[in-house]
Amino acid sequence: MAAFRYDFSAVSVMVVEDNDYIRSVLFGVLQSLGCGKVSKFKDGKEAVDYLQLMSMSPERAGALGVDFVITDMLMEPVDGFGLLKWIRMSKDSPDRFLPVIMISGFVDRDALARARDLGVTEFLAKPFSVSSVAKKIEAVIERPRPFIRSETYFGPDRRRTRLAGYNGPERREQTEADCEVVYE
Repeated sequence: MAAFRYDFSAVSVMVVEDNDYIRSVLFGVLQSLGCGKVSKFKDGKEAVDYLQLMSMSPERAGALGVDFVITDMLMEPVDGFGLLKWIRMSKDSPDRFLPVIMISGFVDRDALARARDLGVTEFLAKPFSVSSVAKKIEAVIERPRPFIRSETYFGPDRRRTRLAGYNGPERREQTEADCEVVYE
């Protein structure tokens, strides 16, 4: 693997995975990449509870914030979809812009569409490698997408590329009138 070009010693990552083995592998991968703080949780409910505690009492949570989340898709009682929806849509979410990388061994078109429509930042299929995890983290850093808010969606712009053969006007261009400050 090529050397990773970032110093992650100050980065705080939340890993949400119900499988003990996968959770420990992800922890090891993130440590090998140099991540400073990696918090591990068994399901979305534990993650939500921690994010709320961190928002209300950072000293009790032992952290000031989370830089990004890596979450499994299927867990009980709260799965990755529920966690993602809470992060993006709940008034209690401490950071609706928090990058979320969803992982799963069960990847089909419907699951990808559902994750995309809930505002996932990146999606990573199991089995994963150190390199594939590093590439998703790099994508979050190197290619952040603007956030879109509509009546039914809040999250990163789902359009990643311009359609081949499309000759119409670029509707993604923004003017100052198109923007709304959500957080200052």
